[in-house]
Amino acid sequence: YASPYDGTDPGTSPCVHSAHPILDQGQPTLHDTVGRPVGYVQLVRSVACATVWARVILRSSSAARLKGDIALITMVRPGDNAKAVYPLQLRGGTVGFGNMLSDSQSCVVAQVAITTGKGGQAGPETVTGCR
Repeated sequence: YASPYDGTDPGTSPCVHSAHPILDQGQPTLHDTVGRPVGYVQLVRSVACATVWARVILRSSSAARLKGDIALITMVRPGDNAKAVYPLQLRGGTVGFGNMLSDSQSCVVAQVAITTGKGGQAGPETVTGCR
């Protein structure tokens, strides 16, 4: 199951050059700490590296309000229970992403929840389909 890319940043790897959103996954809604919709989660896959990661896309109207909060992104590979956790610090931008996991021998799912900046209250978790 494991890959040398597991848990690494796609932005600093060659994987990003062959990456495309997984279109048949839908765009599950992401909610803030009080349950308001603030954006969505999208899975991205690199064919060359056989890896998947989560992209968080915030509505521009929500991005500034969430500045200082954290989108806790947990990638999970059910085949061996491997996890790659990334606390994405929200800085007012509309797009961010987590770390990669290989999907060559098992599907991968993303779990994302917005939490307050100091690890306080968490919003409802958004879970993607398994890819």
